[in-house]
Amino acid sequence: MAQITPFPSAPAPWKLRSESYLLMVRLPKTLPDGIYDPLEASSEAFSDPARSGKHRGGLGAILIVRYTETPVGPYDELMIVPGSYQVPGHGSKRRIARIYVNQKETTYNGRTNWNIPKHLARFAFSAPATKTGSKPPESLHVAVFPPSESATESFFSVTLKPFRRFPAVPFSSRYLPVSISLTQPPIPSGEADYLVGTDTWAEYGIGSSTGRTRGAWVEVHPPADDQANREATKWWPTSVKPVAFGVWMENVTVDIGEATRWKP
Repeated sequence: MAQITPFPSAPAPWKLRSESYLLMVRLPKTLPDGIYDPLEASSEAFSDPARSGKHRGGLGAILIVRYTETPVGPYDELMIVPGSYQVPGHGSKRRIARIYVNQKETTYNGRTNWNIPKHLARFAFSAPATKTGSKPPESLHVAVFPPSESATESFFSVTLKPFRRFPAVPFSSRYLPVSISLTQPPIPSGEADYLVGTDTWAEYGIGSSTGRTRGAWVEVHPPADDQANREATKWWPTSVKPVAFGVWMENVTVDIGEATRWKP
């Protein structure tokens, strides 16, 4: 008998198209409060260094993605990859620590396919994604809110200003000297039916390419006051600040492979 799932299953591999904005951060070995959602933070398999791997620090990234084509339809995404971890028995690996999307279907499939700890949020962009052959806007404001429609204060807000005096250049991850992969520990299940859990590790490769990559200036906007900051820290590590220079990528093709799994 086929297994009944709360949402349509879209197994890996996935091929996607998107516009993406990469913001670079450098974190200390001691991770800041709020780096994990409370659900994952409550699970030793995800957040206990003895079981999930000790954070080693180093260069990390905040990534904002506007997916236009995916196996489960368009959606938006905000994630933080905080440098590398020393995974027991598997060496130095990178992982997504916290991630938001605005669609339940990708939340469900991201958790089941790759252990990606997706949660829901609302996204607001000041301009649409750049159309092929056109110039990007002079600036783009991005704000991410808690999923409730009544939430009016964003927990993450940034303005991006793409370089316009220099031509965009191609990029492909296949020419990088190292492979791009992420290794995710088991994740717990939540009360919502799309917050499914897993009991194995998952490692998977990611490939991307685009004909239009350019630099961008980055300005993060802090919460308006102390009360707003306290509320924002429930959703995001507000102390994490990216550097002033980022990367703007248009019409990106993304390939996410099937995960290799093993027991803790």
